Amino acid sequence: MAHRAASGAWTSSYETAWTLMALAAVMQGTGELSGEFDFSAVFNDSPLVAGEASGISQLTPVEAEVPVQNMYADAPNSLSLQRSEGVGRLYYNAHLNVFQPVEEISPLDKGINITRAYYPAGGECNEDACPSIGSAQTGELVTVRLTLTIPETTYYLLVEDYFPAGAEVLDVSLKTTQSGVDTQFNPQAPFEQGWGWWYFNDPQVFDDRISWSVDWLPAGTYEFTYQFVPVLPGEYRVMPARAYQNYFPEVQGNSTGDSFDITD
Repeated sequence: MAHRAASGAWTSSYETAWTLMALAAVMQGTGELSGEFDFSAVFNDSPLVAGEASGISQLTPVEAEVPVQNMYADAPNSLSLQRSEGVGRLYYNAHLNVFQPVEEISPLDKGINITRAYYPAGGECNEDACPSIGSAQTGELVTVRLTLTIPETTYYLLVEDYFPAGAEVLDVSLKTTQSGVDTQFNPQAPFEQGWGWWYFNDPQVFDDRISWSVDWLPAGTYEFTYQFVPVLPGEYRVMPARAYQNYFPEVQGNSTGDSFDITD
């Protein structure tokens, strides 16, 4: 229970499934389903939440939040929990979530390096001949290029990239190549102009990001490209691109946060 993430689950689907199965068996064997006690929590000497575990209510979580402005910035914060006498156990989970402005997010490399850049769509672009851009007009195609470097063979890797809220993904057929190889892929000659695409599963496109996964990936440098279309004018903050091992999330990396402007 102490290793749950802030979402309430564990670090992977396998770990969550096995843990819940074990907890269900423990609850049946120890009689925790017949718990009977009251509980409360105090944060910095102020009442935070209270409830009781009895009947069907014992399986209903009680949640509370404390705004960050109510916390001490230069002194320790105190969270105290109490429970009355009675059978059963009290389970609790406390997490601190900090949301930083994207401009303040620095690159992170803990075994994985990933960078992101935006380019005008069309033609061949590289760092010298085609500098990256930070703005585009509505209707113009923008190419996103991610560069992923892993020094060792990696298992169950997940890569996520966030795009501006005022844009829509145009082409979800992402292609990957090792660094220095043309990104175009000819299905009639799969090894002629592209390499590495077969490692990755089909991408998943969400409202705010693109996510794709790989079960096994040898060490090397890989490039991902896709395109989006700016549709709503505005100044947007873009979350960093991130890559991490699904079952060992401490092996991870992220790019910087970006600001992207969309004009008429």
